Amino acid sequence: MDQVSAGIRQKASGKAFPRTPLAEFQSWCSRQLGRTFRDDDEFAEFAVAEPAFWALLVQWSGLPFGGALEPALEGHGVEGARFFPEARLNYAECLLAGGRLRHPDDPAIIACGPEGREETLSWRELARRVSESAAALEALGVRSGDRVATVLRNDASAVIACLATAAIGAAFSSCSPEMAPAAILSRFGGLEAVLLIGDGMRDGRRLAELASAMRPPLGLLLTDGDAPEGLDPAVPTRHLASVDAAADGGWARFPFDHPLFVMFSSGTTGAPKRIVHGAGGTMVEHFKEHRLHCSLGPADRLLFHTTCAWMMWNWQLSALACGTTLVLWDGPVEGPETLWHVAATQRATVFGTSPPYLRLCAERGYSPGRSLDLGALRAVLSTGSVLQDHQFDWVTQHVGDLPVQSISGGTDIIGCFMLGHPHRPVRRGEAQCSSLGLDVRALPFPDAAPGEPGELVCANPFPSRPVCFLGDTDGTRLRQAYFAQNPGYWTHGDLVTASPEGGWRLHGRSDGILNVNGIRIGPAEIYAALSAVPEVVDAMAVEQALPGGRSRIALLVVLRDDVALDDHLSLRIRREIGSRTSSAHVPAVVAGVTDLPTTHSGKRSERAAADTVSGRPVRNREALRNPEILNELSLHPLLDPAAPAPASIPLPASASRIERMTAAWRRAFGNAAIGPDDDFFHLGGDSLLAIPLMLEVEAEFGRLLPMSVLFGARTASELAAVLDEAGRGHSCLAPAAAGAGRPIFAFHGMSGTVVEQRSLIAAIAEETRRPVIAVQAAGLDPGTPPHNTVGDMAEFYARALIEAQPEGAYALCGYSFGGLVAAEVARVLSARGRSVEMLAVLDSGFHPGNLTAAAWLRYRLGRLGLYASTLWKEDNAGRRRFVAAEMANVVNRVRLAAGLSPSLIPGSADGAGVLPEPLNRVRAACERAYAAYRADPLPAGIPVTLFRAERDPRNYDPAQVWRRLVPSIQTIDMAERHHGLILGDAARRIAFELAVAIRRSARSEAVGGMRIGESAAI
Repeated sequence: MDQVSAGIRQKASGKAFPRTPLAEFQSWCSRQLGRTFRDDDEFAEFAVAEPAFWALLVQWSGLPFGGALEPALEGHGVEGARFFPEARLNYAECLLAGGRLRHPDDPAIIACGPEGREETLSWRELARRVSESAAALEALGVRSGDRVATVLRNDASAVIACLATAAIGAAFSSCSPEMAPAAILSRFGGLEAVLLIGDGMRDGRRLAELASAMRPPLGLLLTDGDAPEGLDPAVPTRHLASVDAAADGGWARFPFDHPLFVMFSSGTTGAPKRIVHGAGGTMVEHFKEHRLHCSLGPADRLLFHTTCAWMMWNWQLSALACGTTLVLWDGPVEGPETLWHVAATQRATVFGTSPPYLRLCAERGYSPGRSLDLGALRAVLSTGSVLQDHQFDWVTQHVGDLPVQSISGGTDIIGCFMLGHPHRPVRRGEAQCSSLGLDVRALPFPDAAPGEPGELVCANPFPSRPVCFLGDTDGTRLRQAYFAQNPGYWTHGDLVTASPEGGWRLHGRSDGILNVNGIRIGPAEIYAALSAVPEVVDAMAVEQALPGGRSRIALLVVLRDDVALDDHLSLRIRREIGSRTSSAHVPAVVAGVTDLPTTHSGKRSERAAADTVSGRPVRNREALRNPEILNELSLHPLLDPAAPAPASIPLPASASRIERMTAAWRRAFGNAAIGPDDDFFHLGGDSLLAIPLMLEVEAEFGRLLPMSVLFGARTASELAAVLDEAGRGHSCLAPAAAGAGRPIFAFHGMSGTVVEQRSLIAAIAEETRRPVIAVQAAGLDPGTPPHNTVGDMAEFYARALIEAQPEGAYALCGYSFGGLVAAEVARVLSARGRSVEMLAVLDSGFHPGNLTAAAWLRYRLGRLGLYASTLWKEDNAGRRRFVAAEMANVVNRVRLAAGLSPSLIPGSADGAGVLPEPLNRVRAACERAYAAYRADPLPAGIPVTLFRAERDPRNYDPAQVWRRLVPSIQTIDMAERHHGLILGDAARRIAFELAVAIRRSARSEAVGGMRIGESAAI
């Protein structure tokens, strides 16, 4: 896409915008402040840094505020600061003031429904009916500070009821009649509403049930129809039109934080939170988003597909303050054409939708731009879930060359953290910018790998922060929900990645992140890979907890009606994910389902699915609009951890070696469709699968191969071809990458294997052009015992290295625990008169017993402080888990100090291991060796480089020990966490540095070997 010139016209969209409201506001601010903003970035920095931004916005808006706009902000910090403590406003007055920008007879509301149903209200008619309804509510006894509950549809009566409620200072809460009564009552039950409003004509039976259960003091008010049957006679019922009240034409203005809406969280993690939002914060935030980010104004018609149960209904409502006409749709989506037809018929200029609707259109092959006149449409907004890259392309190809704005926020802030920007190009897969005035960041997780999404946080105060939770008198629950996890920040619960251009990639909820056996995986990458499998209509990746503390990825897929899930399609899904992401992303099981758990607001509930497939109780099933799908998941045979592996097909006696090898692969992976040319890593292969695969090969051919053979033989046919070359029995050395010259030896970590270092090894071979040989632990072969000390490992490996490389200097590289082993190997080689050209240790830490007394004391005091901080931030369940994990660590430390194997896996309920037996045995031996290892200084002359990862606050800096052992050590700091060093850009950076070190060593050898009088050209 073209870049934007002059910050005014959006070339990226193909449409030339006139001078935008944002540009006008920027110019106005420049005149008011007597300063010039170079570009949009500088203005955005000003908006974040200066509270005056908010006062300038209100002044420029023309919204009818009273009182004083100074101070704009009182107090400090995102949690405690207050906006405009002296200002006063009336939300209904502000919205109806948008009519001053229009002719009184212009349409303010166009409410549409099935079969051509349509009701249009002019600005004059809307103002009159709101005024009359407000007077009726007052006549019934509703007062400022009361709460009014409504069960209404997305039509004009809902708009009128909301504005009338706000006009008299009462707080408005809404649910949709499509919701189950139990779900509505779980929201309204603690609301203490004085009045329930609904449509008796269409929803009488539901209203009777709700009103009888709620028993609001002022009863049930009907916008249409008669008193429903089954209503408790004790509940008074009135019809709005029958309330005799005269409108006086004037409304009071209320403080900035006066309650306007009581909203409800989705409720998938417990009872829905009752979130109180203030009139001022809602009004100011919505006006900013509508006018500055979306460029909404009097010439616009906004159609947003929503219901009264979703915050986007409240969000669209506020667009009236910009003079924008609201186009409302109350009806089902009967097919892909439904909403596009409304947009075309009503000449909508901005259309708000969701990824599921766009996916429906794509799957049905619908192209609205070819069959409808969408000439008035200038932008498409999408929210509710992650908008995939290919969906941006679909809009361009099938709707028109116009901007697709991915917006993201939530009920918690009744607004957005990320939105569109009228001056910036749209980049597929990204939201264009942060919301103006909000210091939005991606906070990295501990031990996050490079490029992993971070936690969405906001670091400064913003107006639409909730006033409170209903009933949370001391603010404890509000603090726990948003501020306790990361003190000093608002933590929103989403996963995001910032782009260099200032945009954002959205990855879904952080409570949907997968942490499978210690590896964090964002499911958004899985979903993106599935775009290459058109048979998959929808999908959800969840972490399924297994007995013994293990876990696996379960992928739930909804398929096209004409498709059935078989081994071949399951294999294709795995191949696509593995080839486009990594082996860690490949699901262990792919299960076809009829639907995915979804809340009443249309959000998918990964938590409910994960709890169900893991055998945990699901909290608040009433929050789901399709709770019956949980029964399907709980009974699904493929999701049963105890399900037997599929029976293998017997092979004829004449089967070839490749056919027999392929059968071994099928048994190991549990998929009968695997072919001889399927890539081990693309199928999700890792060290956990390599062990059973090698055991299957041994059972079939009587030969146990080293796991590292999979680096060069990644398919069944390739592995069959190397059977003879591989030799018999286990060797601690195995070729991992081809090259020329002396090899580089890569040492195993705690797992005993180097399979997890595949990316690093490939990068080293590419940069250095030298072969890489993997050094794997003894003990992976069931007939060989593992070594229990680092010294024993070093003696054994040094002999193997000398045999493999009889002459020349040695290049050694060790990741994590492997760095300690590599250092001891270097010591042994040096004692035997061998030279070491390079020793690279990748964030290799020592047991705390290697610290000096003073350093040990500082380390322990730091740990105690961390414990206290963690316990303070966690809830009771989190504290119990933390204490249990720490107690397991204490038991393990005691056992290791006594030379015994660890008995508990931290965080595991029953202490069972999470690894196959050979790996479990080797890891236990490595842990014993690590605990017993006490390092001595290395001989002089060994060039050592330490690659130091970002510090985990739980651990000490290993450089302080390395400097004591090797005073001349070179330290290279990496901007990555420990686990990220062997992946992606970090692996390539390390490989580059190793290549530089090897070339430096080669030049030194050349200079040292020259005769006197010769010179070196370096």
